[in-house]
Amino acid sequence: CYYNDESSAYHSVIKLLNENPELSALYATRYTGTVGAIRALKFLNRKDIILIGHDIGKETVDALECNWCSAVLFQNPFKQGYYAATLLAKHIIESWLPEKKKMLIPTQVFFKNNYIENQDPILK
Repeated sequence: CYYNDESSAYHSVIKLLNENPELSALYATRYTGTVGAIRALKFLNRKDIILIGHDIGKETVDALECNWCSAVLFQNPFKQGYYAATLLAKHIIESWLPEKKKMLIPTQVFFKNNYIENQDPILK
């Protein structure tokens, strides 16, 4: 499910699961979609659903710890912005050009057991 707001995701997931109770997994993009899906699963008491979501925040971490969410994909928005600003400044000041056309920041996958090992992924 893809939603820009929690409420739409929440209502959509409830409707989807009421109409398709046999579903066993959901994939939610964006933090807001993930939080809405978590809230819907809690409302329906559907811990049997595998939920893969996006972005680290209080609600997604709590959901990982309490088994309402199976995994969270973390794209590190801090690093994305930091590297973009740093490299842009380097280009402007030093006329620097990257060796590659694309510079990627790896996505991390967090589960209940490995999030605790990487407590502050935003800072790493």
